[in-house]
Amino acid sequence: MLVGLDRKASSQLLARRRGGPDRGAPLLQAAGIAAVIFVVMGQHNLANLLRGAKSQHLLSSAVQAAVDQQPIDGIAANLEERRQPAEHRPALAQRPNWPIVFDAHQSCGITRGVVLWLPINASLDSIPLLTAAVCMVIFTTIAAIDGLYFHLHKYRLHERPASRLEHQLHTMNVVIFVPQVYLLFWMQPRGLWLWLALLTFIASLVVEFFDVLCEPASRADLGGLTGLEYLLHFMMAGLRFGAVLPLFVTSIPPDWALAATSVAPRPLWFLLVGAYIGVPAIGIAALHVVLLARGSAARI
Repeated sequence: MLVGLDRKASSQLLARRRGGPDRGAPLLQAAGIAAVIFVVMGQHNLANLLRGAKSQHLLSSAVQAAVDQQPIDGIAANLEERRQPAEHRPALAQRPNWPIVFDAHQSCGITRGVVLWLPINASLDSIPLLTAAVCMVIFTTIAAIDGLYFHLHKYRLHERPASRLEHQLHTMNVVIFVPQVYLLFWMQPRGLWLWLALLTFIASLVVEFFDVLCEPASRADLGGLTGLEYLLHFMMAGLRFGAVLPLFVTSIPPDWALAATSVAPRPLWFLLVGAYIGVPAIGIAALHVVLLARGSAARI
């Protein structure tokens, strides 16, 4: 019987070697056909993708060339116009149509590519405004996580007697933040308004200074600040300066004179960024004030 089985297995093996029927052959053929179809379709899609990338590259090159060819006379004209007193400036409808110039240096192509799709009409103010807007949006996002989640929700600092001073400083900081956003992002301040904006920024730095000093005692029974909170505070410290300093350094010396006290409108997109930040800030400031008042009433 064993001999018969060996003969049968030998015959099957011999048949396979001679090209006889094999059950795995159809599967291999189907896999080969599928691989061929996949390769052909992949090459077709790749060709289309390359053609699209080439078209996009040509379009970007054309836009970049158009920006690079713009004369830099607009910068000089804009500077000259801003140096003139307000009463001698030409009316808006009579101003010459200066070209929009973002930067005359070839290394700023990425910056220009970002700025081109924004509705920006002030050449010299575009980059500082964009920098301030991006930094402020990131700053307020991190500050909301730190203030609403960690301070009010997780640790409930407003209910802790040891953290009362810290919550008072947080309340002062967020209350100061509201007029700071209004003065810098909702309008272009000059004269006294510009000095008030600078005063709010300095006041916020002073509050932050005392906040850092009181945190060890405030969080002692909690084990101190976590590594994540330290990281958030580190990022907010840099972003705060990035959101405010570009708006101050672009103000020319005549804008700081008290005789020039006035306000000018901001670009619409920058005003919308200010509204996106300032309106929720009013609610958060009111929440801090209410929680501070409740904590004071509970101790009486």
